[in-house]
Amino acid sequence: MTDLALRAFKDSFDSTYGYLEKAVELCPDTLWAKKTGGFLFWQQLYHIFTLIDFTILEPNDPPTQSLYPIEVARLLRDEPKTPTKAEILAVAATMKKAFYAWLSTMTAEKLAARNELRSQRFGREISNFHALILLVGHGQFHVGECDAAFRDHGLGGLV
Repeated sequence: MTDLALRAFKDSFDSTYGYLEKAVELCPDTLWAKKTGGFLFWQQLYHIFTLIDFTILEPNDPPTQSLYPIEVARLLRDEPKTPTKAEILAVAATMKKAFYAWLSTMTAEKLAARNELRSQRFGREISNFHALILLVGHGQFHVGECDAAFRDHGLGGLV
């Protein structure tokens, strides 16, 4: 059962994050640094890629990448320096590689174990299994945000 669950999570992760990479690649310059849904379009993508750290890291681990400060990644403040699409795709590649390495260590026991960062963030017990659900679900939310931004700007959708 564990292998089946891990394959399902990997497939869902790949689909979700594939759409997010597609959003980077297809985004016109006129939308890239524009606010959509209350946040800069590129910043939503940076946010969702760096959010992987909140699933895979232990509380005192350094971030997997650090293109921008944590406040930018957490959507707590705008960033005046706009990254290139190549920079965001590099972040995506780094984060996905780290995620796959973490996922490859999962066993039934590790899936059931407490996910420290997520538990701290939510103020309640969150397992690694639950953290995976949250990661994919939140990624799908941002796929919807990007899709809506594309449609609002007459670009057709991502999905």
